[in-house]
Amino acid sequence: KGAPAAAPYPLQRGLTRPMREEATRAGDAERMQMWCGQGARLARGEAAGEYAQRMWDEARELLG
Repeated sequence: KGAPAAAPYPLQRGLTRPMREEATRAGDAERMQMWCGQGARLARGEAAGEYAQRMWDEARELLG
């Protein structure tokens, strides 16, 4: 209570940059931004090329 309102997103990213950079250097996942959202549990451990090929194949299948 009494804290200022949060800054809008683009500003927040800039304001937290030093914290995120230090977290990356320290390997501290608790202070990093991990952009995975609610679907994180669906992630697969695969090479980027395999992922891109799979996405292409699945898209082609869906589009007929």
